[in-house]
Amino acid sequence: MDVVHSARAPATRPAGSAPAQSPDSLVARFDALSLEHHAGGAQFAAVGVLGGEHRVPFDVSFQWRSDDGVVGRASFRIPDERHFDAPVAILIDGRVTQDRHAGVLRVEPGTHVSVGQTEMSIAGDVERAGPRFRLALEMDHLSADAVQQSLPRAVLGPLRDLSVTGSWDWRASLDLDVARPDSTRFTADVIPHGLALTGGASRLHLAQLARPFVAEIHVPPDRIVFRDLSDSNENFRPLARISPLLRAAVITNEDGGFYQHRGFNPGAIQSAMAENLRAGAPATCGSATGARCRARARRSCSHGCWSISRGSPRTACSRSISTSSSGGPRCTGRTRRRASTSTRTPQS
Repeated sequence: MDVVHSARAPATRPAGSAPAQSPDSLVARFDALSLEHHAGGAQFAAVGVLGGEHRVPFDVSFQWRSDDGVVGRASFRIPDERHFDAPVAILIDGRVTQDRHAGVLRVEPGTHVSVGQTEMSIAGDVERAGPRFRLALEMDHLSADAVQQSLPRAVLGPLRDLSVTGSWDWRASLDLDVARPDSTRFTADVIPHGLALTGGASRLHLAQLARPFVAEIHVPPDRIVFRDLSDSNENFRPLARISPLLRAAVITNEDGGFYQHRGFNPGAIQSAMAENLRAGAPATCGSATGARCRARARRSCSHGCWSISRGSPRTACSRSISTSSSGGPRCTGRTRRRASTSTRTPQS
């Protein structure tokens, strides 16, 4: 890592920066850092790469003025399926104060973060004791058009092809004390205002899911298989021939709160955060299905043969669980394909 003493981050990565590391060992790599103090405040700048399945180059520059005002910009270049970088710019404008005696850094109410046409209000604080993080986020009058014009396809995927009328508000809050994982609190909610899919104008043909089609199934690590979901497949059953009780049982088994939450389960996310803190590493996710899968894995295979896919959200766990003679789950070591069933059809 190179450290440069200038008020601006270099436009390109410095020569001789550290070589790329494997995604499993890299959260972020800083190719250049800059922190300069002056009479009017301080300026921070950084250039680097975020790790993960895909590398995301970033360029960050923030100015913290002597009146506690903070302005800045963070640019990310997210690769799409064609391996082209799609730029995403995040702007911040607000106030950050600090109480050195109490050991508290505060993001004051009225601070705004903008991504394209979308804007978020944020407030919160960080306490030295713990440390403890508290954050509140609010977004009002979001629309599909604003989101689709603010984020590239590399981020939205097929959601970019949906046509939606109406708008929605979004609220989220987090209270996380590193020293007290069980005290973690997370809330999130969507407040809809006349939201509805307009199938006729959508480029994503959802109605085709109600008719026979060929399903593309992503199998870990990087294999794709196809299944014919039609009468020509002897294992296929149309939705009308599947008991409503079985449909409800499958959905409840995958996500017990499916009929109560709005697409994401705050309780599962809160539990995952607490588990990560206790484990000292991000060992789980906020998905109810994923959390259950990992819990089974820890019980069933203490030697690390269970492998969790860190790729596309469409992938499934790479090994299967069966029941042993003692009644407990055991690792079979077989590759498990994600189930394909005709129950995944649009319902009102």
